[in-house]
Amino acid sequence: MMSIKKIIMVILFILLVYPDNIFAIKEKDLKFGYYVDRVITTSNSFILDPELNKRVTEIGNKIGKASGDYGLNYTFRIVNDQVVNARCASGGFIYINTGLLDIVESKDELAGIIGHEIAHANMRHQVRFLNSSYRKAKTVSIVTNTIGTAASIAGAGAIIGALGTSVAAELCIHTSDALISEFFSTIGGAVAQGWITGYGKKQEIEADSLAIKYMAKAGYDPNAMVNFFKKLVKIRNKLKSDNLPCGSNLINSEPGLEERIENIEGLITKTSK
Repeated sequence: MMSIKKIIMVILFILLVYPDNIFAIKEKDLKFGYYVDRVITTSNSFILDPELNKRVTEIGNKIGKASGDYGLNYTFRIVNDQVVNARCASGGFIYINTGLLDIVESKDELAGIIGHEIAHANMRHQVRFLNSSYRKAKTVSIVTNTIGTAASIAGAGAIIGALGTSVAAELCIHTSDALISEFFSTIGGAVAQGWITGYGKKQEIEADSLAIKYMAKAGYDPNAMVNFFKKLVKIRNKLKSDNLPCGSNLINSEPGLEERIENIEGLITKTSK
């Protein structure tokens, strides 16, 4: 008899292993984001203050509307974590740490960070990054079994109902445990890596550039993003001087804060002419 864990892992496996042109179906992005969100919501504590959540959600929805029609309904969560960071999961799940909110001095600064994360979601950077990571991986390195945890948390009933028990059984029969295990070990590590080091230079620059456009269209001051990144430079330098590690992708992402600031300033100059 097939296990519930295996059914869920097989379905997630298929969602990510298919070629990118097939994976363009938005429903697959949403399904994967849902499972990642289940992991985050069961392994973190959240701030439920109504006023604070309202403020973040209002800014987020305004930026989301300005970003265009990507068919996503954005979900904003405030994570009780003092690391100055923000993350996104496929399908429009956006997570803002309390550590970031502590140093934000204006709605415009917050709008810039949310815009950056919404751009990642709109451009499907997480899915593309994970897909690429799996295909390029030559060895299995378990950093964190994020998706394996999701499989033990999420219920399989709805999935079996949607696909049909015969389809689910067929998938399990023809997908080996070893292949699934290798896939999720690699993907779990890639999820962790993306949230600590970013999705790559091209993707981070694209997210910054789109965030500037979203901000301007939504009526926020793009210069606030420059100001916020300069704060991140100070935080990074302080951590280095104290020989402390940094777990923030906002700080660690390529091509580095100075180059990103320069790029953003150039975009602002161009758009203001």
